[in-house]
Formats: sequence, structure tokens, C-alpha cells
Amino acid sequence: MRAIRTRNFSPNAFWDEGERLAKVIIGNVMVKNGHSATEAIRQVSFHNPRLQSLGVDTLTVSSLRGKRPPEYFARPERLEFYQLIYFTGGRGVHQLDFRYYQIRRGTLIAVQPKQVQQFHLNPSLKGRLLLIEPGFLAASDHGVAETPSI
Repeated sequence: MRAIRTRNFSPNAFWDEGERLAKVIIGNVMVKNGHSATEAIRQVSFHNPRLQSLGVDTLTVSSLRGKRPPEYFARPERLEFYQLIYFTGGRGVHQLDFRYYQIRRGTLIAVQPKQVQQFHLNPSLKGRLLLIEPGFLAASDHGVAETPSI
């Protein structure tokens, strides 16, 4: 087992409003066997009672941050649905399949089912998430006709 690390960047950094590094916190290290140093990867299914039958949901980064305590986001998770995250402000990092990606305004992160991700939600980040259950994308389930070829 070998820990995956980044150069010159702490993924657990928090930014103040001026986007200056304010505090660095040491968190879990992800390892190649698919587990954090202390706990297994959390499995996350699509769940929205209001829109469950539709299979699509949208929310803001701010509302996501408000749904769970900060320690919830300190663990990696494996999604059972598609997720698009479009960042409209701030700077930070998002971890996807054990790689860190720098994010800023205009960044789009696409996550497929079974991929492992970890949020690093600093207060300056703003954006929207689109959650899509895999069955939603099956055209036959929604009566979408194929475009005839000419």
C-alpha cells in the first residue's frame, strides 16, 4: 500500500473570504486499496423523496454544506449515481479516484457511478450540483424517441 499525495498543496486547507490560506487541518489519507486510513469508503445512493420517481435532483454547494456536519465530508464516498458539479466561485480542490483536482470558477467535475470522490468544501466555494440516477438516462424509460438518421 502506498499513500497518494499531492505536491505543494494541502487538500484539507480552509480559506477565508479573501481566499488566503487560513488554516491547515490533517485528515484521513486515502490509500490504493480503496479505504481511508481509518474507515471504509461510504456508499451513497440517490435519495430524494420529493423527486425519487424522477431520478434527478439539483442543489447548491452551500445547501450541500448545510446538510451534513463538516466531518461528514472528511471521508471518501462511492456514488451510485451520476453527479455534475459546476463551480461558480471560490477556489479549492476536489478528489476523484484518488487524484486531486484544483477547482475555481468555471470548473466542471463529472462523477460517474462507482467512482470514489471526496469533497473539500471550503467556505469560499460556490456552485451547483446535478445528481442523476442511472435509470434516468435510459431513453426507453422516458418515451424519448430516437432521432431518425437521414
